[in-house]
Amino acid sequence: AVVSTQSTGEQQKGIKSETMRLEARETALIQHCLKQLSDTMSQIGKLEVAAEQKSEEIVLLKRDLSEVTSSLTELTKRHIQLIDDNNELRMQVYGGRENA
Repeated sequence: AVVSTQSTGEQQKGIKSETMRLEARETALIQHCLKQLSDTMSQIGKLEVAAEQKSEEIVLLKRDLSEVTSSLTELTKRHIQLIDDNNELRMQVYGGRENA
């Protein structure tokens, strides 16, 4: 049989000391995890705000794009009409020369 060189009281003090050390480490780890969680939640909040702002910008840009597309369509129609008018005038000018 192995004979212990420590008394039961010394063993209990050692176990108690080790338990306190481990509990303190556990508390420190929990506090560290809570701080990381808090930091992460803060970052998520900031990213949500940024995403909302980008979403609003996209809505405005889509509206602007729609307006520009509409203007382009109208200008294209006007350009085609002016080309047709110009061709009519040319035919009248050439027709007037031929009759003169």
